[in-house]
Amino acid sequence: MNPTILYDSCKKWLKRKLYPSPSSIPEYLHSLGVESLWHYPARQVIDILTDYQEYLTAEKEQGADDDSLFQRFGSPDTVIKELLSENPSGKHDVYRALILWGALFIFSFWEAIYLDNLPPVFQCLGFLALFGLIRGRERLAVERIFPGRQFHTGRTVLMHMLIAAMTAAIESFTWYAFTCARPFPPKIFHIFTGSLFSAAFSLFSLSFLLITGIMLAKSVSCSIRYFPVAIHAAGGAVCTIKTSFILSRLDLSAGGMYELYSSLLCYGTALMLSLASSLCFTALQRPESSAGQYKKGGV
Repeated sequence: MNPTILYDSCKKWLKRKLYPSPSSIPEYLHSLGVESLWHYPARQVIDILTDYQEYLTAEKEQGADDDSLFQRFGSPDTVIKELLSENPSGKHDVYRALILWGALFIFSFWEAIYLDNLPPVFQCLGFLALFGLIRGRERLAVERIFPGRQFHTGRTVLMHMLIAAMTAAIESFTWYAFTCARPFPPKIFHIFTGSLFSAAFSLFSLSFLLITGIMLAKSVSCSIRYFPVAIHAAGGAVCTIKTSFILSRLDLSAGGMYELYSSLLCYGTALMLSLASSLCFTALQRPESSAGQYKKGGV
């Protein structure tokens, strides 16, 4: 099969999964808002969605069904292309903001790689930059007025519990190995446990990174309230990778268990940020009744 055709097929399949076709007017407006945020400031997106809400509501009152309305107005992608052809300069400010947030994220990521003890401030900067890259503040503002598909609170709670349980399991495994390593010569212990440690940490790291990617995708396509789960999973990934790095260069039989506290600090910081952002999003996620209320209170 042609690689280009395969790439296009995979891209279309992924887009259908992340951005399914809207089945109602609120979902259509939310999808249009999500697409518009990559090109226009939040206030301009609110104005666009308000105009389309008026058009769709007027047509609905005249007896038109949702499918015919969506065909007449076109998909969100089609609407965005038309808007960009009329006002192509609207995306420049967004791109400048993305470049600044991207630079901050790269700086935080660079520091995280080269620092043995990752300070919480760099974690906070990294998560803040990631939040800016997906335009989280603007998404929250749009979702307050034009909520999209239903947010599943129970599933996110279960996901938080799963991440915490996985982190507890890998840390318990590490501390147990530390305790059992003391009676054995270091070389013998590493020979028999090296592959086991490597497999376990690789599995947990990949699992955390996969959860982080899925939650970021859901934050972009469904609701920004999935973002705290992505923070929590990213903290678990950082904790696991840091622990693996410490164990790879540490003599388990010589003590020095205090070095593992640095990885736990990384996880604790991510957990606190996740809980704090969840509370903030829940408090702020009070749908407004009109765009006029949005303009009064600002973003």
